[in-house]
Amino acid sequence: MSFIKLTSMIINTKYITTILLKPSKYYIYIANHNIKGIMMLGSGGLKSEKIEIKVCANKNPVDYKTVSDWIEHMKP
Repeated sequence: MSFIKLTSMIINTKYITTILLKPSKYYIYIANHNIKGIMMLGSGGLKSEKIEIKVCANKNPVDYKTVSDWIEHMKP
């Protein structure tokens, strides 16, 4: 297992679904296994909300560098 240690949390990289790269910001999306829904008479719907973690270079420079280094380490 691999983890990313940020200032206020530790992220299990196994559950990261997407990282959106923006100038001086990263948006990390985590798989949410809490599914809500309703089923009635053979029809209905299910829904799960994304968990979003925003890492900003200006507000969290240490965390931003940590994620940047982790992304760079993944490149072949």
